[in-house]
Amino acid sequence: MADNVVTPEEIETYQKDGIVCLRGVFDPHWVDTVARGIQNNMENPGPRGGSLTPEDEPGDYFKDANVWPRIPEYVDYVQQSPAGQIVANLMKSETARLFIETTFVKEPGTREVAPWHQDLPYVCIDGDHVCSIWMPIDPVKKESGMAFVGGSHKWGKWYSPRNFFGKNEERKFEEDFEMAPDIDASPDEYELRAWDMEPGDCVVFHMLTLHASRPNHSDTARRRAFSTRWVGDDARYAIRKGMMSAPYPIEGYEAGDPFHGEQFPQAWPRVSQPS
Repeated sequence: MADNVVTPEEIETYQKDGIVCLRGVFDPHWVDTVARGIQNNMENPGPRGGSLTPEDEPGDYFKDANVWPRIPEYVDYVQQSPAGQIVANLMKSETARLFIETTFVKEPGTREVAPWHQDLPYVCIDGDHVCSIWMPIDPVKKESGMAFVGGSHKWGKWYSPRNFFGKNEERKFEEDFEMAPDIDASPDEYELRAWDMEPGDCVVFHMLTLHASRPNHSDTARRRAFSTRWVGDDARYAIRKGMMSAPYPIEGYEAGDPFHGEQFPQAWPRVSQPS
């Protein structure tokens, strides 16, 4: 396989905007593999998995995370798909390790959204080689997908984590975190990015890039998506105040430790798997 699976222009876009949409980088085999993994996951959810939609609301929003080691299709994706190579190229990192995966399924008419937020304040990571892949399994119109603020990863700001449902209040307090701006109140002031996407496409974004998830406005189409978060050369374990998203705390880790071991498998360069 070639050293680069993304173009120099795509690398430049990611570095400048903190977000890039890649077209057709996952072939039908990987789309089908992840689709089977999502079905497996939904039939066998983890302790955090299940529906987030109230009984009196339309649609259904399934979410689960941190279960990849027991979903064979997810393991295959991490070990063999182009994902690790893609993020290593974009981050300009020699290595790429999976940090965590999250599965999202919005049935037709689901209203739940994720408010404007960054990924990095939720997790126990410091560094610049930190990014997420959002990979849809179904065709998605931009009004029902993800939205991003271009260049926001370079603002030098960390925004306080928020609950994704209910009143979306701050989830915890950090002295040097502030509330995210109300992007939807004045969208013309920001460099907003959103795309119509097809299976095989993905969006890769820096963990400090502001982003939000929209309702599934379709009356007939599901919106299945697989999100993976990745760490590269300079990523280090961080200890923060308050409640953190899994995996946290990590047994045996101290602040400043690089990520290593089977819990955070190296996907690039590829590591030989036992026969």
